[in-house]
Amino acid sequence: DKQVLVGRIREGGSVQWLPIENNDVLIGFLGYAKAQRLPGQLDQVFAKQQKKSFALASFLMVGLSAVLAALLASGIVKPVVSLSKAVGTIRHGDYAQRVSIQRRDELGDLSRDVNQLAYTLEQNRTARRNWVAEISHELGTPVAILQGEIEAMQDGIRPLDNHALTSLHKETLRLSRLISDLHDLSLSDIGALGYKMAPVNFRSVLEERLAAAATQYEQTQLRVELNAPLTRYPILGDQQRLGQMIDNLLQNSLRYTDAGGTLQIDLTQQAGQLQLRWLDSAPGVDATNLPQLFDPLFRAEVSRNRNSGGAGLGLAIVKKIVVAHQGDITAAPSRLGGLEIKIDLPMQ
Repeated sequence: DKQVLVGRIREGGSVQWLPIENNDVLIGFLGYAKAQRLPGQLDQVFAKQQKKSFALASFLMVGLSAVLAALLASGIVKPVVSLSKAVGTIRHGDYAQRVSIQRRDELGDLSRDVNQLAYTLEQNRTARRNWVAEISHELGTPVAILQGEIEAMQDGIRPLDNHALTSLHKETLRLSRLISDLHDLSLSDIGALGYKMAPVNFRSVLEERLAAAATQYEQTQLRVELNAPLTRYPILGDQQRLGQMIDNLLQNSLRYTDAGGTLQIDLTQQAGQLQLRWLDSAPGVDATNLPQLFDPLFRAEVSRNRNSGGAGLGLAIVKKIVVAHQGDITAAPSRLGGLEIKIDLPMQ
């Protein structure tokens, strides 16, 4: 009946009773008072252990954070700072700046892109300076000749006759041709050179331009051979620009082929492509100069000069026209001893 036989119950205390049975028969209860708090000594020991654990954990976390911060500073922050300094230097015009970061992650890719950007900007600046210098020189040569001849006539050193006027007219034509080529090239670079695409028989355009220049290559005793097994070579193109391309190729051969030489023109079609092979005889172009042959104002000085040749714009314009017709152009040494230019154009 939960009457206390042994022990005592504190007033107001909470007692937990556990039944005591014998052969499944309840014979009494065991009561115990529920503790309201841990003993003071145990409480102090637990608190002390917790403080030590927290202190150790805090020390480990601080150490780990310091190690991670050092790794991040070395692996990420330093390369980013280096890239930032390099970009700032490039922004101020020092295109020789390079980033020396050898990594295989995104920062490595970014550093290589920055180096490539600096290289491209440096090349463009050099090309622009050379372009301005070469144009100034090309324009200055005929102007200086005109000025010298006119001053000689003014001073009475040279008589003002038909021969002098012919010389002046020749220089003005040369200057006009140079300005016209520069204009066409600049329009092509900005995409403003107009093209009126229509079905064209390329063989007809080729034969027409060769016939128009017959007097020129007869005067230089240049033998022209046209090999074209088919009568029609239909392509989609601008007849005027294609004629300009052929004229420039022909003028290049006329200027840089020895008198009595040979120009062989092979016209074929392969796998839906029209292939034009333009081969002339000696003199040739050094193999090291072939990659630059289609650059504006480039001349292989061994066989090309201003007296016999042009300003080095003809082949550059030819390449622009070929690219505008979705074609491809390459240069190689000719089996005839001169230069071979191969042009591939898509057929209609």
